[in-house]
Amino acid sequence: MSLQKRILGRTGWEVSVIGFGAIKLPRISQRECDRLLHQALDEGINFFDTADCYGDSEEKIGRAIGVRRKEFYLSTKIDERDERGVTQKLERSLRRLKTEFIDLVFFHDVRGDEYEALFEKGGLWALQRAREQGKLREIGISIHHSVSMMIAAIRSGVFSALMVAYSALDEDRLSAHVLSLAAREGVGLIAMKPLAG
Repeated sequence: MSLQKRILGRTGWEVSVIGFGAIKLPRISQRECDRLLHQALDEGINFFDTADCYGDSEEKIGRAIGVRRKEFYLSTKIDERDERGVTQKLERSLRRLKTEFIDLVFFHDVRGDEYEALFEKGGLWALQRAREQGKLREIGISIHHSVSMMIAAIRSGVFSALMVAYSALDEDRLSAHVLSLAAREGVGLIAMKPLAG
């Protein structure tokens, strides 16, 4: 089986239209996880997303499919905003995921004045430095609710991907303006909570 793929913004990556969100992996055993993740790969899913705060999700992914690392794009999310915190969490994620690099690292669930903090407290600089060192390929941002913050992130030019809460079951908070702006700026959009959580 081959899932439909689309280009993720300016990354140029061909990613499956259905990705694997790994927030629930802590609820199952490693054995079940191994079977599930290998089946996902075999079915054509080539984008796996986790986060440093999803329990043992990163470790389970690393153990389960680390040996097939060249077959998929891997993203994780970091909930720190300052240089030191971001650097420490990134190094921990690399160890847990058993990989030398992560394709896409998101700033996780950015809200309120945290957006400015990414720039002012060195978090963004830490990821840019890590990218130069080959520890990650692209930088993204995850924003759950604020459309104005999404627009600012798209226009900033520093994020290759934007993860947003988007569902056909929800009121459509993302106007055509946001979607078309992302397309024009080459920012890939990834929908989380497609079944409204």
